[in-house]
Amino acid sequence: MKEIQTVKMTMYGGAIVLLDKNSDLYKDNKGFVKQKTKFYTKHNELLSRAGEAGIRLTGFTDLKGVAKQELADNSSMYCGFAYTILEELGLHDISAQLLINPSDYMQLTDSEIAVKAQSMHKLLSDQQTVITDDYLTVLQLTTMQATIDNFISTKGTTTSEHTAGPVATLAFENAFIPVDAAIASMLTMGKAFKITEPDFYNNLIAATTLPAGHIRHTYVSIALTAKTGGTPITNATGAIVKLNKSGKANEAGVIKMERVRHGTQVITITAPGFKPMSINAAIQSGRQNDLNVEMEGVN
Repeated sequence: MKEIQTVKMTMYGGAIVLLDKNSDLYKDNKGFVKQKTKFYTKHNELLSRAGEAGIRLTGFTDLKGVAKQELADNSSMYCGFAYTILEELGLHDISAQLLINPSDYMQLTDSEIAVKAQSMHKLLSDQQTVITDDYLTVLQLTTMQATIDNFISTKGTTTSEHTAGPVATLAFENAFIPVDAAIASMLTMGKAFKITEPDFYNNLIAATTLPAGHIRHTYVSIALTAKTGGTPITNATGAIVKLNKSGKANEAGVIKMERVRHGTQVITITAPGFKPMSINAAIQSGRQNDLNVEMEGVN
């Protein structure tokens, strides 16, 4: 399995953990619940395609991936708390040892991340009296240790490979597309929580964003929906004429283009029955650029 696919599957698992923990918060928003359910359904279909492609031959499990993401998130968060006060105190030799970015942990192997997180826990424990409870409590350190222990005890591995033929492999790769489209729709509905539940909204954005370090080239995904009715537009074509780049919408109404030059690019979109349109997109280098576009039907 490609590295980006492994990272995506880990990201999906982390998003599910967040959604499960906050189910009471959004249960009355039927639109959001509908899109969340769609995400879960498409994710399960992806796991099924993974099984058919032999992805689990080396012991790969989603649970291990979820535990790794949780370990990375918690360890980086607590290190970040400590980093703040240590820098203020001028203890740069100590703060420089802390890993405060989740991607710093996620790029490590299963054995490496466990050792590194444990060393971070020891460093924080040794300095807790200097850091003080205002920045990092003993209870938080206990939680961090529990997260480390959970990752170590979770069976399986986050390393995977597949040996199936090209048909099963292609089906597996294509199964990522509707999952990403479902996430895009869920994020659109999630804007309802931007003011009322900002922490949940911000965590949702973070949980569904890939670490920049895992994206090897600039990638653009355009989710198309009809302005009236909100249905996906599956017969559209998108093009960046200046770069000689183009793509067609898949069954989820998503156009994908890879290796797009960063900066402001003019993207033209056409579809039978809809008014053609052009959008100016600010493409960020080395990142996944997700765009949501509504198209107006022809009267």
